[in-house]
Amino acid sequence: MINPVSQRFMAERMGAHTYFHIADHAPLVSNPGIVVNLITAAARSVLANA
Repeated sequence: MINPVSQRFMAERMGAHTYFHIADHAPLVSNPGIVVNLITAAARSVLANA
């Protein structure tokens, strides 16, 4: 795991979009809807910029 402060710093440095949600160690199991929405948003972003 990456320290959240370090992760935010690296994301800001590269100009990345970030999302924050409270989740346990296995978000694919505990919050699948959030994960699906995140992947869908990322795919749409890539397609829009293609």
